[in-house]
Amino acid sequence: VWPHTEPVHWLTAQEVYYDAVELALQMARGHQYVPDVLIALWPGGIHAGLPIHEVYKYLQKKGEIERVPDHVSLNTTRTHQSFRDNIIGLPYLVDRIEQHHQVLIVDTAFRSGRLISDVITKLKEKMRRNLSLDRLRVATLYYNPSEDATWTVNPFVKAPHFYRHLVRQKLVYPHAVHRLSDPVADCRRLSPRLHDILFTQ
Repeated sequence: VWPHTEPVHWLTAQEVYYDAVELALQMARGHQYVPDVLIALWPGGIHAGLPIHEVYKYLQKKGEIERVPDHVSLNTTRTHQSFRDNIIGLPYLVDRIEQHHQVLIVDTAFRSGRLISDVITKLKEKMRRNLSLDRLRVATLYYNPSEDATWTVNPFVKAPHFYRHLVRQKLVYPHAVHRLSDPVADCRRLSPRLHDILFTQ
């Protein structure tokens, strides 16, 4: 159960890590789902993707699963000429993914689904038959179904296949101090040590 009720919640690195580990166990043990390729979306998805991958490695070492997914991160850059993001890191995936592969895309939060659907569109354009949409899944730590967007085309993914918490408020990642409404006051209240590091030295 998501315990936070404030309109904006600043995630801590520790809770992101624990939620990622719990989501990985939920997928591997609860759903018996082990992908062949795990794609973490930079930057937010890295915080979830790394612990998830490590859990799969741990479960393989214990003998609970047979394989560990290949793990890669994808970076996106916004362009002024295109509605879609440019996807950095595609060549490796084009060479790696085959039609029979189970592919998991991981991001820390899922809101409108726009970014993930853009990534899937780009992957499908490059890989064509080698990417099976029936074998593609999306996982996220925090799913906000109330956050919508205006679409010119229908998204591939309107909701994640796996998520840890259903949330209703805005989330700020541990590294995203610049997204706090009042960084000095918020850091002083939420993380006195970080406040001292950033603002008193």
